[in-house]
Amino acid sequence: MKKKSANRGRPALDVIEDAVHLLRTTPARAWLAYYAGAIPFTLGLLFFWADMSCGAFAERRCPASAFGMVFLFIWLKCWQAVFASSLRAALGASSAGKWTLSRVLRLIFVQGIIQPSRLFVLPVAAIATIPFGWVLAFYENVTALGDGTETGVRPVLRRAGSQTRLWPYQNHMLIALLSLVAVVLWLNAFIAVLTLPQLLKMFLGIETAFSRAGIWVIFNTTFLAVTVALAWLALDPLIKAVYALRCFHGEARKDGADLLVELSLIRAAGRPLAVAALVLLALFPLSARSAAATNAPPAASRTPPAATPAQIDNAVKQTLQHDKYAWRLPREKIAKDDDSAPKGWLRTFMDGIGNTLSSWARAVGHWISSIIDWFNRHFMSRHKAAQGGEAGQFDWSGALRLFAYVLVLAAAVALVMLIVRVVRQGWRRAEAIRAEVIPARPDLNDENVTAAQLPEDEWLKLARELLNQGDLRLALRAFYLATLAHLAAREIVSIARFKSNRDYESEVNRRARGSAELRAAFSANVSSFDRAWYGLYDVTADAVAQFQSNLERIRSC
Repeated sequence: MKKKSANRGRPALDVIEDAVHLLRTTPARAWLAYYAGAIPFTLGLLFFWADMSCGAFAERRCPASAFGMVFLFIWLKCWQAVFASSLRAALGASSAGKWTLSRVLRLIFVQGIIQPSRLFVLPVAAIATIPFGWVLAFYENVTALGDGTETGVRPVLRRAGSQTRLWPYQNHMLIALLSLVAVVLWLNAFIAVLTLPQLLKMFLGIETAFSRAGIWVIFNTTFLAVTVALAWLALDPLIKAVYALRCFHGEARKDGADLLVELSLIRAAGRPLAVAALVLLALFPLSARSAAATNAPPAASRTPPAATPAQIDNAVKQTLQHDKYAWRLPREKIAKDDDSAPKGWLRTFMDGIGNTLSSWARAVGHWISSIIDWFNRHFMSRHKAAQGGEAGQFDWSGALRLFAYVLVLAAAVALVMLIVRVVRQGWRRAEAIRAEVIPARPDLNDENVTAAQLPEDEWLKLARELLNQGDLRLALRAFYLATLAHLAAREIVSIARFKSNRDYESEVNRRARGSAELRAAFSANVSSFDRAWYGLYDVTADAVAQFQSNLERIRSC
């Protein structure tokens, strides 16, 4: 290997590709170990972020919450070390070792001593920019190497430091590529979290705080924290696999672990070949003996009778009738061979139809004879009973043959009856009767009636009927429900049973900022409806007329 290549290491894309392959072959227990640490830490961090951002008692809970986050961070790093240990064991084609109590305590001690400084050193290194690659590689190497196999902190620091100084160009290229992947994953998480509430509202009718906030939710810090956490959960296993590969190949320069793995694979692959070679050697004398017996001339063999010229000509003609040979024969010669006398086009056409029908008849006869032969083979005795056999033995094959013929006859009769019935009924389909959905008329005295039960036109029709009957109070409520149905059709409000009239008013003021006339008309109708329905005010014809006028203003806006 050239000195320049040795300093740079393998290409970064190859390392990422090997890391992806390593993650695909990682057993489920290793993934369970990783997410056993990552998911509690992520949920705790999001709760801490939301509580400290907008919690009323954030100052009181800050010390206890911070202590809990310290515990969750050490918990995370310990399980990440277990995950990285499984990856390194898979690379070395060996087991990760037994997790004894002493090893677990050493793991907690090493990760608890070294990893907390990561929270302070990494931001400073990122501001300084240049040492960030080495600092990040050092802490990831500590995660990969500090799995409790070392007896102290110093050996882990020494091993992690030596691997950090190795292949700096590869390390910085890996960080650049992983940063690009991180941006793509964050954008995917951002779009998914942004569109999921809208999909829930669109397909299931579930209204959430995100869908109410609309596009302004992107400025919520908790929303941004959720998207970053989702992107981190998807990317962090790849980062651990990349640095586990770097540590494995870096230490393999001294102990040759990668060569031992390849030799073990070659040895495992060579065992079936050796067994196959031994089996072939054992079977060689038997195959030679059978070949000698085959090559020896038979003691008494009869030569098959030679075919006659007529049989050969018939076989050649049958073979040439296949489609794969027909294109080789000239058309003029075929026409001359068929008939020497000239034929008219009508006679040629009729002869062609007759030949086609005769070929179909021969094919049907061949099928019938094949079916009869099949019945004879399976339902008739192949050999007659011997003359000296038992005279009283019952012939079961004849009975079975008779039963089979009865079944075939019954099937034929059923098929004929089915064809006759279809012909009599004809192929006309009955015209489908289009059913009209008649909406049920809701009881306006029921408090559980919502505007979503009828469309706007039905509510207006019901309101006019009640108005003609003189029931002004119910007519006013029908007009109000028609107003809500109209606003829901324009997606200005969303109908829900738990919402009050003031909730609808707030929703209209929020979503119809550009139409002051609509907001004023709806507020006036809400006040009028609340006074008439929930208060002691009498409903007059002038109040209903004013309500209808406001409704027309809302519909025209």
